[in-house]
Formats: sequence, structure tokens, C-alpha cells
Amino acid sequence: NESSYAGLSVAAFTGPTCSQFNMTPPEIQRFQNLEIVDNTSAPILFINSIADPITPLASARKMHGLFPGSGLLVFNNSGVRHTAHFQNVTCMSKYEMQYMFDGTLPPAKTTCEVDEPNPWIYYAKQSNFTQQQAQTEL
Repeated sequence: NESSYAGLSVAAFTGPTCSQFNMTPPEIQRFQNLEIVDNTSAPILFINSIADPITPLASARKMHGLFPGSGLLVFNNSGVRHTAHFQNVTCMSKYEMQYMFDGTLPPAKTTCEVDEPNPWIYYAKQSNFTQQQAQTEL
């Protein structure tokens, strides 16, 4: 109700627009009868927040269940995963880096707390720090 860039204004614009797209994915990309996949060459790490409006945690749990040996990393905040990169989530960064380094998955049922729940405050702090650092170096 307060932002002209998000919330209902985005839903009101994108909903009707996207629903009118006449697109059909190629046959190879259609998921009709999902089966358990137990032969991936590396374990998959699924990452999701507890309140993602686009990809709910229930969907991440479902996919995690379809890939035995996969991992599920949850962060305790709203929003899709990419917003966590604008937040200070030390716990998640640690598990992501370990996974990318050697494929190690986090322990089962790992939920990370967000160090700064508001991504814009974290971004402003980082931006301010960067500006101060730049001025000091001049």
C-alpha cells in the first residue's frame, strides 16, 4: 500500500500481463510425473526462505524429497533466495561456500538466522561503509 514499485502494483501489472503469454515449454522441459532421482553426479543443495511468495518452502521440501542425498538450507526470513545476498546471512554464506568448495551439504534441517532482517538496512550499511572507506583512501 505504500510502495509504487512493489506489492499490489507489481502483482496488478505482472499478473494479467504474464497470464496472457502464450508459451509452452519444450517437451524435454515439462515436468508431469516427477519421480525420485537418485543418480545425480553431485548432491544438489536447495536453498529457500521460510516465507517465499514465489517458491514456497513446501515446494523446496518436495524437491528435496525427490532427490535422495540432496540438501535443504533454509533461512529464517521472507523473500526469494536472491534477496539473502543483500542481507547479512553469515550462516548461509558459510554453508554455500563449503558446498561450492567441496560439495559438502549442511546438516539435515539446518535453518540459518538472518543477521540483519531488513535487506535495505544491510545494503545501506554496506554502501555507507564503502563510501567511507573510499573517502579515507582518497
